Amino acid sequence: HRENLKQNLDLKYGILFTNYTIQMTGIEEQYQKFKQSPPIVRNLPTVSGSITWSRHLFHRISVPMEQFPAQQLKHQTYKKPLKQYNKIGYTLFSYEYLWR
Repeated sequence: HRENLKQNLDLKYGILFTNYTIQMTGIEEQYQKFKQSPPIVRNLPTVSGSITWSRHLFHRISVPMEQFPAQQLKHQTYKKPLKQYNKIGYTLFSYEYLWR
């Protein structure tokens, strides 16, 4: 409840969110690079392997996003990364839908 600790915690969340944004950009580049022929786990058919790859990428962006507090994400500086998160999530779900 101390203001000094809240400011320090907000600073730490800002640093974590910056690193998370860099990770999201890397995942987006990975999707663009491999969307035509995704890396498939051994012994999986093409369809289920592509869906698994897509779900794995979505899992990599969604789990860290769930860890950030909701009041932190409402801040104006996080608007652009949230838009990027929603865009990547929609793209991955549409990719999975195409394979079904």
